[in-house]
Formats: sequence, C-alpha cells, structure tokens
Amino acid sequence: MSNAALANPIPQNLRCTTSSGEQGIKTSIALVGERCIENGSTFQTNPIVQVLVAVLALFAGGVGLVVVGGIVWGGFLYMTARGNSSQTQQAITVIINACVGLLLFIFMFAILNFIIPGGILG
Repeated sequence: MSNAALANPIPQNLRCTTSSGEQGIKTSIALVGERCIENGSTFQTNPIVQVLVAVLALFAGGVGLVVVGGIVWGGFLYMTARGNSSQTQQAITVIINACVGLLLFIFMFAILNFIIPGGILG
C-alpha cells in the first residue's frame, strides 16, 4: 500500500472538493446546492444530521400543538357535558390520550438522545 493511500483515508470514488477547496466526501443528498461534506466534519456539522435535527424540532412543535389542542378539546367536552356521563368519559379519554402521546414523545426523544453520540441537540 502506498503512502498516498494512507495519507487520504477517503476512497477515490467518494472523494470530492468542497466549496472552500478542502477534500471532502460525496453525499447522495444534495443539500444547499452542495454534494460534498468536508473531511473531518463533526457529527453536529454534518448537513444530513442538521436536516434531521430540524425535522425533529418541527415534529416536536407539531406534537406540542396536538397535545395542547387535545387537552383544550377534552376540557371543552368536559365543561359542556352537563351531567352526560358518556361525554364526560369521552373528555377524560381525550385528555388521557393527549398526555400519553406527550409521554411517548418524551421517551422517544430521550432514547434518541441516548443512542446518538453527543445527543440530538449537541
């Protein structure tokens, strides 16, 4: 094996040049007009990871809206039940389901933070 092969651990078919002129690694996902990740980039600076973190943040906001909406809807049903036991039970079920959904999302987020080195948010 030659010294040149040892100096650059990136295989020839994966090499590319970044916009700053550095040696990089090709990616099959075009992000922001670039198809090259700098050699030696960290996990948090990887553009694919940045997109996944942005999607997770968007998902977290959506889950928050759905949970708040579920609790508000369940509260509205409970207030307007007027002694109707079936509507009261439906309201309690809606509120419990919203809370269970929030707990499941929190556990999913905690598991991802445990699995991914350095955590999701760095």
